[in-house]
Amino acid sequence: PYDFYTELIDVVEGYYQGLSTTKAQALAQQIVDAFQERMRLYGSFSPENQMLVVDRIKSEIMDFQNLVLIIGEQDSTDFKNQVTEKYNQAIESLLGSETSDN
Repeated sequence: PYDFYTELIDVVEGYYQGLSTTKAQALAQQIVDAFQERMRLYGSFSPENQMLVVDRIKSEIMDFQNLVLIIGEQDSTDFKNQVTEKYNQAIESLLGSETSDN
């Protein structure tokens, strides 16, 4: 599923460039949901287990950031603000396990 969603980010960008905003938003929402779920999953890992997959976590964060940037550049609706908020929430859920221990 990881590579699948990463590749779909290019499709979202293509929809925006082709002026199919509704299709872009629908697909982007599915990708955002998948990224959010994975960040919650990684956030539930112990710090030791997070370190075992740290490269994958970093890569997924960068891919999620890329999607947020594309939407921010291409979408003139409130959808871009919603996606940014969901990204922030996903990062918070990922970091939740670290901050709850302190």
